[in-house]
Amino acid sequence: MSKAEILKLIKEHVYGVSTIEPQRMDSLDFHDVHISSLVALVEKSFELGKNSVLNRQHWDVVPKTRVIEYGDQYD
Repeated sequence: MSKAEILKLIKEHVYGVSTIEPQRMDSLDFHDVHISSLVALVEKSFELGKNSVLNRQHWDVVPKTRVIEYGDQYD
């Protein structure tokens, strides 16, 4: 997921956040956020991650496994 996509997702669920880059000012970097906004953001993020795996978009990062057979030696 790109930074633009992440920012779009945050903007949809968290009011008042216009950037995810540090602004180096507490009044711009820290936000009062209602818990329901955070819950919605986490749920949407989880859904997107689950769907990307189910759609096999990230199978290249899943470790390859093989069947262990009788007599195999372990390193």
